[in-house]
Amino acid sequence: MPSPKNGFGNGNGTDLLLYYHPSSFHSQKVAMSLYQKGLKFRPIYVDVNRDRNFNAKLFALNPKGEVPVLVDEVRIIPESEHIINYLEDNFGNGTPRLCPQDHDLKQRVKNLNDLIHALKIDALTFGSVAFDDLDLTPKAPFDDPAYRSQLKWTGENRTQSLLTEMVLHPKDQNMPMLQRRLDEITEEDVWWQDSQKYLDLILEFEKIMDECEAEFQSHEDNRWWLGSPEISIADVSFSILLHRLWQLGFERRMWGDRPFIKRYYSRVQQLESFKLATNMPSGNGFTIGSPYLWGFLGAVALAGGGLYLWNKHQAGNSLPEITPTILTSKGISSSYGGPDRLKLAGFPRTQ
Repeated sequence: MPSPKNGFGNGNGTDLLLYYHPSSFHSQKVAMSLYQKGLKFRPIYVDVNRDRNFNAKLFALNPKGEVPVLVDEVRIIPESEHIINYLEDNFGNGTPRLCPQDHDLKQRVKNLNDLIHALKIDALTFGSVAFDDLDLTPKAPFDDPAYRSQLKWTGENRTQSLLTEMVLHPKDQNMPMLQRRLDEITEEDVWWQDSQKYLDLILEFEKIMDECEAEFQSHEDNRWWLGSPEISIADVSFSILLHRLWQLGFERRMWGDRPFIKRYYSRVQQLESFKLATNMPSGNGFTIGSPYLWGFLGAVALAGGGLYLWNKHQAGNSLPEITPTILTSKGISSSYGGPDRLKLAGFPRTQ
């Protein structure tokens, strides 16, 4: 497998740019995919503390104002699942594939990945700090009382923050996208603002753990990965999920009595792609474990998959000036402005 490195170029004479935040769940998934495929790319850190409000340039790349976003020359691909599929479809020659060629294995991997991707990681994260009787063993930064308080406040107020933005700018051309994001947040909040619903949510995660444990157990060869003898997209999703569960302190509940998953996670931790993806530096050089990284929006980024920057009228200087086309649900549009910006509304939420 090619050695995964940061850098420029993708082997075809073009540059891949990844806009990310190191604590964003879905940024980690995309980064691990890039590293695992051995693709060179330029990581562009989105400074969540400096760009506290909507960054106009990031907003131009993704109307939802979220990371990760991949730029490949004139193509813009937001949302992690679309990015990973794009990499698989366009960079398959000479790089490790994350999707098996065998039809049955391919379908199994897809099914497992879909199950993992459907889990409500935002709700699980917020609920882990909202309830104090879960017997969890959180790791940094989730073990810090001040950070936990900040994250809880963020969860309780993110709906109001978005509503305020929509009231202040009712004629914003991205209003359909903002309304859709508001609907998603409202749906997510149901799962962690009630103790019984949150316990039900935990059980949904445990069902997926049982499914994956049974998958590992079904193969006599313990060198198999999740659903395939080679590392696949299902492994990327499951690896990053296990990492988040470990950070939140759910490891005893999720794989304490599931020895195959426990062994799998130990194996995953040895992967260079995993180590790089879960330790990408912030703009000031601090890695994800650094206590200096966490501010208010750092809490937002860690909570969910996408990082949302709140006031679009404050533009940072960290993003390059580009006028690209965009990959939409209907193909490549000719420009990225006006009504074309809203074509992304047809995408399912996959940040």
